Amino acid sequence: MVEFRLLGPLNLTTADGREARSLLAQPRRLALLAYLAAATPRGLHRRDTILALFWPELDQPHARAALRQALHVLRDELGAQALVSRGDEEIGLAFEAVRCDVADFDRAVEGGRLTEALDLYRGELLEGFFISGAPDFERWQDQERSRLAEAACRSARTLMEESEARGDLTAAGIWARRALKLAPHDEAQLRRLLTLLDQLGDRAGALRAYDGFARRLAAEFEAQPAAETEALLAAIRARATAAVPAAPRSEAPAIPTPKRHTVGRARERAALLACFESADAGHGQVVCVTGEPGIGKTTLLETFLAELSASGRLGQTARGRCSERLAGTEAYLPLLEALHSLLHGVAGEAVVRTMKRTAPTWQAQFAPQSRMSGAPDQDVAASPAVSQARMKLELAAFLEELSQASPLVLFFDDVQWIDPSTVDLLAYLGTRVASLRLLIVLAYRPSEMLLGKSVFWPMKLDLQARGVCREIGLEFLTPDEVAQYLALEFPIHAFPPSFLALVHARTEGSPLFLVDLLRYLRDHGAIVEIEGRWALAAPVPDIERGLPESVRSMIERQLGHLASVDRRLLTVASVQGQEFDSAVVAKVLSRDPAGVEERLESLEHVHAFIRSIPQREMPGRQQSVRYRFVHVLYQNALYASLTPTRRTSMSAAVARALLAFHDDNGSVVASELALLYEAARDPERAARHFLLAAENATRLLAGQEAAALAQRGLDLIGTLPTTPERIRLELALQITLSVTLTVMKGWGAAEVETAWVRARTLCEQVGETSQLFRILAGLWRLNLVHARLRAAREMGEELLRLAVSLEDPALQVEAHHALAYSLNHSGEHVAAHEHTTRGLALYDPRYFRANSLLLPQDPGVECHTQSARALWVLGYPEQSMESTRKSFMLAQTLGQPNSLVWAHLAAGTLYQLLRDVPRSLEQWDAVIRLSAEHGLAQLLLWAKPWHGWTQVKLGRRAEGIAEIREGLATLQAMGTEVTRPQCGALLAESVADDGRIEEGLAIIAEGLAMVERTGAGYYEAELYRLNGELQLMRGDGTRQVEAEASFQRAIEFARQRSAKSFELRAVTSLCRLWQRQSRVADARRCLAETYGWFTEGFDTADLRDAKELLERLS
Repeated sequence: MVEFRLLGPLNLTTADGREARSLLAQPRRLALLAYLAAATPRGLHRRDTILALFWPELDQPHARAALRQALHVLRDELGAQALVSRGDEEIGLAFEAVRCDVADFDRAVEGGRLTEALDLYRGELLEGFFISGAPDFERWQDQERSRLAEAACRSARTLMEESEARGDLTAAGIWARRALKLAPHDEAQLRRLLTLLDQLGDRAGALRAYDGFARRLAAEFEAQPAAETEALLAAIRARATAAVPAAPRSEAPAIPTPKRHTVGRARERAALLACFESADAGHGQVVCVTGEPGIGKTTLLETFLAELSASGRLGQTARGRCSERLAGTEAYLPLLEALHSLLHGVAGEAVVRTMKRTAPTWQAQFAPQSRMSGAPDQDVAASPAVSQARMKLELAAFLEELSQASPLVLFFDDVQWIDPSTVDLLAYLGTRVASLRLLIVLAYRPSEMLLGKSVFWPMKLDLQARGVCREIGLEFLTPDEVAQYLALEFPIHAFPPSFLALVHARTEGSPLFLVDLLRYLRDHGAIVEIEGRWALAAPVPDIERGLPESVRSMIERQLGHLASVDRRLLTVASVQGQEFDSAVVAKVLSRDPAGVEERLESLEHVHAFIRSIPQREMPGRQQSVRYRFVHVLYQNALYASLTPTRRTSMSAAVARALLAFHDDNGSVVASELALLYEAARDPERAARHFLLAAENATRLLAGQEAAALAQRGLDLIGTLPTTPERIRLELALQITLSVTLTVMKGWGAAEVETAWVRARTLCEQVGETSQLFRILAGLWRLNLVHARLRAAREMGEELLRLAVSLEDPALQVEAHHALAYSLNHSGEHVAAHEHTTRGLALYDPRYFRANSLLLPQDPGVECHTQSARALWVLGYPEQSMESTRKSFMLAQTLGQPNSLVWAHLAAGTLYQLLRDVPRSLEQWDAVIRLSAEHGLAQLLLWAKPWHGWTQVKLGRRAEGIAEIREGLATLQAMGTEVTRPQCGALLAESVADDGRIEEGLAIIAEGLAMVERTGAGYYEAELYRLNGELQLMRGDGTRQVEAEASFQRAIEFARQRSAKSFELRAVTSLCRLWQRQSRVADARRCLAETYGWFTEGFDTADLRDAKELLERLS
């Protein structure tokens, strides 16, 4: 699909993912495409209107020729399917083939999906865009800019008010800031923000917000804030018992580095400075600094940041590093380290306050703690992560707040080993960075990134397409730059040109190799100082014969000249990783910790192999110095020097030392311990710590890492002998994997089913009844989603037997719900309603267990929603609506997002059955808005077919049909089959409304075939009724016999299942046909009998239609 972004930086990509550069360089044709994409009402536009907008200076023949040429270019670049026309006078954009963020924004606002809308609003319409000689287009552009900006501002205000109403002042403050940013001169909005900040206790933030507003007002209008605002500010000042110091522009000292000379890199430094200045001006960027190992990425960036900090221009820098050893296993690793550097910097106290106020979810996950000191404070740890969507929103608000006073740099190094969860966050920040004083700097090796097929790469390409990401590639040093370095390192030297050529040829301009090679030559007397001048101690050919061939051989030679005690220290350190702790090294070697620290300090300053980083306190307040190898090549060389046996024993020793320092609680460093035990060839301990690490990742909502960790544990388990203990450990890992895969891929994925089936096998092997219910629940859901309804019913019966045997009422409620769900979809609605009644009789919310496998939502809510479905089908619409009302009341009382969304989803389905389009739309909009807010991706996908149906009924046929198709395709790709008959009926009805009768009949035939194959009889009668209606809509008018047969089949199936509501619809359709055939008496008798059965719901659409037809038949 073609992607066209008009909000913020302009971007256009073709269906094959390439940037349409040629069109971006043709302003008038690009403006035409923008108008077709963004103009309202959307659809076809008259050519006369377009001619007046874009070619007012031309006469009709020349203007039409220019338009034809422009359309030809657009079709040639974007594909013929991108444009549609009607006759010779109307032209439009095919929104099925072209996706535009303006259209998405409008739909999101209209649908109440306001968080999604604000994510799409990255800046004003056609930012910085202008074409000459088109005044009407310019007026349209200005009007649309104002309309969209006002809609964005209203959305932010609405979110602010909703958050405030539910007592979430943190979120209200975030949206209040966004609203003021969108309407920077709105003084009433400023007062709302000041009030919220005051309530949050952030009076310093309130004063800063006021000062910024007052400066804008004075600079742009030479005016002052109103008296009402001044009075509010005075009250806030009075309540401020102590001024909160502003975050200083300096921060915790940068990681100390040996004094070094730098040469070259003028182009790269200029590019970095330009990016920083852009961020300082409020237009943040993502900068990728790339180059191969040893080329000087980290040195360049640390030097650049140190100079900025010394100049007073830089506010704070948050540094994080990815780990080769922990790659893909430690969720948010570089972000955790970056936040730690901020929380423990000079402005740490202010940062802590800001995080508590703007990002409490992150405060709960990343509270200030020593890496070596165990878990965070208990009250912080007890706060669960709300959702990934909330985490992203809070992180962006936190970074925005920190960067208000001065620009903030977020620097991640070694990004070739980045974890997927951090990539996901960076992708989100990339959509917001353009409006922040934030510079995100990422350093990585491109060759390893490509070979490893990193998830980072597609994200980076997307950010580049958005115009917010720039790449700065580092090249090797030139011969002139090598000569400059020699002149700085060895002033007043007399080296011959041949030596300079030799050094460049041997190092190939690699900065790391160059520095180490020259240090090696000086240490070995090949370069000497004689009477204040540097010279060679031997001819160049003799020196050449003794030179190492590569940087790795250079490192090996350097390590070979270490004293044995120092090499042993560093070898133990390399086993812990690129970063290591002096106390761990001392414990492994049974050495005095103070003595080890002294030797490591010498290795830092004399040999420059390692570098100290901020000191951390271990449990029991034992001090330890944290070190990092200056380059991973040093650590790799030392680790590779170990024999397999030594590597095994030393890995085990380091693991024991780490575990001992954590009082045998390895959860804090579970990933490190798992990898160490794996290297120590201790698969059982490694697997147990992979399980702990996977559980940690799950708590952080990091699904990909959790799945990878659980799988690694399972792979190790396979090497152990089969014992009950081993099977229990495998079961725990298998359940963790099953849960994670389910969340990531949905219940329909094949690997999800494989995981659950294996979990059941293991459970039966050890007779583990405590986990059996969870596993059976997972298998029940799998069978239901795949429309294997007989198996789902059998699984539900097994769940009920197990729950009864355990004498557990809470589990019995869930089992009754499982049976009701299965029976409803099978068309056995009487039995389904009986199970919901039994479940609700047992239900007590105090005993509900938040079982994320069977029911992410409350079982009481679920029983009410299934009861509502059964009651409507059985012919009790008012009782059905009452059950729906009860589900809402319960969900709102419980305050569970999943339960509330599920109540809206069930209500949206019910109102669709009631043919109440406005109320159905209201519910589906709520499903989409709340699902997006709370990160409930699968519920969001389920909403699309029904939401699309409401759009069709409201006259937006093209958009609605496209949405239904998208939803059906996504559900099918997920393996979700159980809803396909009903969703297919929605699509068939919609395409028939659009005049595509044969297509609708084909869709119905597919749905009926699936019903016959799976036994999903819930919607069978309605499919036959629709088939009859579409037969009558055929142009030839000769299909009355086929239509009547379909109506009769619909009535037959409805009566078999006591489905009185479906029966009434089918009878009404049949009687309309009989009326056309003059069989009035038959029609009146048949309809009167069915209508007369009903005792309630006479104001619903189906009963009103039946009554009106009866009156006409009388």
